[in-house]
Amino acid sequence: MLWTPDGKLLVVALVVDDSIAYFDAGSVSFDRQAGTQRSPQRLAISSDGAMLFSLSRYENAFSFADLSESGERRFVSSIPVGRNAFNMAISADGKTLYTAHSQLDNTISVIDVRLMKVMNTIPGGNTPFGMLSIK
Repeated sequence: MLWTPDGKLLVVALVVDDSIAYFDAGSVSFDRQAGTQRSPQRLAISSDGAMLFSLSRYENAFSFADLSESGERRFVSSIPVGRNAFNMAISADGKTLYTAHSQLDNTISVIDVRLMKVMNTIPGGNTPFGMLSIK
């Protein structure tokens, strides 16, 4: 789970329901639920709060949702990444998303957020799991 950068929404991955729940921070109440790929394992959000990314370990892909004021907070597309996708992080400038693929691939996918395309796949060492983006 994570907060949007403006602190208005709490976003929670509902692994068993294959969906994401949104909670309004102002009223401390459930706002809505949106379906995503099977078993969303990890979440990341862009620094401007406009895009939400959900990583599915079992689908080997990530989905993204538009969280902007005009967006519907539903997932609009998914992008395949390496096998056994386990974790992800977004760069501080919000332009690049990284996904770690452990055990089967031992790689990291480098995704251009604007193009929503895997631009590169690099060696990730032995079983890459945790990821963190530092400014």
